[in-house]
Amino acid sequence: MRGILEVLQDFRHPVAVLTKSDLITRDIDILAPMAQNNLARAMISITTQDRYLSRAMEPRAPTPDKRFEAITQLAESGIPTGVMLGPMIPGLNDSEMETIMQRASDAGASFSAFTIIWLPLEVSPLFQEWLEAFAPNRAARIMRHIRDMNGGKIYDPNWSRGGTHKGVFAQLIKKRHQLARYRYGLGSGRSRHLPLDCTQFRVPTGPGDQADLFS
Repeated sequence: MRGILEVLQDFRHPVAVLTKSDLITRDIDILAPMAQNNLARAMISITTQDRYLSRAMEPRAPTPDKRFEAITQLAESGIPTGVMLGPMIPGLNDSEMETIMQRASDAGASFSAFTIIWLPLEVSPLFQEWLEAFAPNRAARIMRHIRDMNGGKIYDPNWSRGGTHKGVFAQLIKKRHQLARYRYGLGSGRSRHLPLDCTQFRVPTGPGDQADLFS
């Protein structure tokens, strides 16, 4: 990843990084100068603050505390940093949406987004097997919510991947996110960043190439 960022920096190519890993902080020395020229921003994905649930859902990912600390380090370095809430799973972790957003804002995040779980193809049986093992008393209710958000099916590409959140529960999550964005300053004011600047892109001069007189 660092090698890719170095190439993007050399070419002055804008980049937005979305990651679950706090290892992104190792690349602050590249991302911060790029951010000063409106060429970089970052988002940290946080699914839950519950370490038990986090360990069960994302066993090889950094802990929630490390991800919030990464937000702080990135933001303090001048890199516009947001929080990605997802996947939101109705009846399992959606109740944490507002508290995650508040903590992310306190850590320095300035914008947010969310995703709702979708279960295509072989992902569906794997998730259902995991859910039955992790939360057997809630599994049926959670799957009922998921079907409601997917037109009565567990997954429908013509319904699930559309640009509009469908179903009562999905609409409720969307509305809660909108309200929390304004409450915690994650959608207006200080968090309103200009689009990344694509006009600065240049191909570096290679060995033996003639330099551009007017660049």
